Amino acid sequence: TATRRAEHRSGDPLASTGPGPHRGMRFRYLTLTGIVVLGCVSATIVVDRLLSETRADIINVAGRQRMLSQRIGLAASRLANAGDPAERTALRTSLEVGTAELLDRHSDLVRMLSNDFGTGAATEALDAAKRCEEPLARFAGAVRALVLAEAGSGLNDASAGVMGEAELVLSPLDDLAHATERMVGARAGSARSFSAVVFGTLFAAPERRRLGA
Repeated sequence: TATRRAEHRSGDPLASTGPGPHRGMRFRYLTLTGIVVLGCVSATIVVDRLLSETRADIINVAGRQRMLSQRIGLAASRLANAGDPAERTALRTSLEVGTAELLDRHSDLVRMLSNDFGTGAATEALDAAKRCEEPLARFAGAVRALVLAEAGSGLNDASAGVMGEAELVLSPLDDLAHATERMVGARAGSARSFSAVVFGTLFAAPERRRLGA
């Protein structure tokens, strides 16, 4: 027993229990595989996050603004032709609520775009949103004048004013919707490019290690 212990301490290869070359290679392979898998998962999470941060709700809000402005214009036309006092009251309430929603949505949209990445497409969308502010303010002012107008020629003139402003606000709102679509498309393209770079780097790493070994 004492002899075998002495041989083990002296470094006899037959008595050694250290890891062999195959075990070391297997450990390196498992380590590299784990790194690749972890990197792929991380890249997927990052890409998903980037894609989710494109926030399709921005496009939805921009598109709904156009439709809401047209609904307000339609309500203004109905108010001018309404003969029942109860109907006029309901239409005035609808105009006030719709205009408030239109302005609130635009403020939310500007805030979301302001918090976005400083890419060219995002800057373009923010500029388009700011260009909508003056037409929307004029539109809201025309609606307020209509809500306060009395029946008769004053009501008809105010209704025509709202419908005219509704037409004028269409073009900047369309520009905003298209700009947000381009922004989301650019973000998705950036995310795909980032994913391709990450995956390419991860899968090339084991080959570089093998060649350098």
